[in-house]
Amino acid sequence: MKKISGSVFFFFFLLTILPVPVQAAEKPTLESITFKTLDTNREQVTFKLNGTYIPKTFAIKGKNPRVVFDFPKTGIARTMPNSIQTDGA
Repeated sequence: MKKISGSVFFFFFLLTILPVPVQAAEKPTLESITFKTLDTNREQVTFKLNGTYIPKTFAIKGKNPRVVFDFPKTGIARTMPNSIQTDGA
């Protein structure tokens, strides 16, 4: 029994000292934004990211009301244009 316990201990000791490759987590990145008119009163905006990230959403009221989708600590892919024509309402 002592021989098995010693072998198990040695095995776990080796696991703790051997280098283990660690894969770095990808930074959240916005890859694209697409717009689609569904009908005269509805539009669809799609955000494509490199993973699943839940945005903070809120509305800005006033003469020009808006909806904000905030993806904190999210970068923008190099392929994203600086501005996007939406032709929306």
